[in-house]
Amino acid sequence: MASQKLTRWNREQIVRGLLKHGHQTKVEELINEQAVFACMLYDLFFEEHQKKIKNTPKGWLPLKNDIAVVFDSGNKYERLFFNGTSSICGELSVVLGKFPEEVTRVFPESLRKTYLCDSKKLIQEQLALVEKRENLKEDIKRAKRDTWAVLNSVTTTNKLIEVWPEIEPFVSTGSSPKQEVVKIDQIISLNHIFALPVVSE
Repeated sequence: MASQKLTRWNREQIVRGLLKHGHQTKVEELINEQAVFACMLYDLFFEEHQKKIKNTPKGWLPLKNDIAVVFDSGNKYERLFFNGTSSICGELSVVLGKFPEEVTRVFPESLRKTYLCDSKKLIQEQLALVEKRENLKEDIKRAKRDTWAVLNSVTTTNKLIEVWPEIEPFVSTGSSPKQEVVKIDQIISLNHIFALPVVSE
């Protein structure tokens, strides 16, 4: 590859490509788990109303794409989307190829809009999902920060590939900030974070 200057725009493309490569599957798995959980709660809350829902002409009852749930006696409130995208924003949304399509459910008109979940088991499942989501956000933030540190330490594509050979498939052209020394253990850590195959010297 002919050496070219690195620009801000191309650094951003490299970061985005690496984040998608290393984290897209994890975010998609989280979305799937959140979707299953939201739909399970809907089935639980409306189990006794299914007959009424099925017997009501299509279009007479409201459709919603989420369910508002209060966990733990009113201390924890969250809108759970049936397509699993609850709180999927910022760093988490950046790594997705595309957002899942909207999923809706029929709601009995007479029922309240917020539902209480006081099951200890379900509360623990929700807390585990929230913890997984927040940990994933932090992992992506850390990976993004460390990647920018490496990208900002070099000014050309050749130098970048020299200090981080595994990044070559993600490299394109760019601009030139200040050079700093790149630590080998930082490269090893980033290769692990993004699951990049190590290039032998």
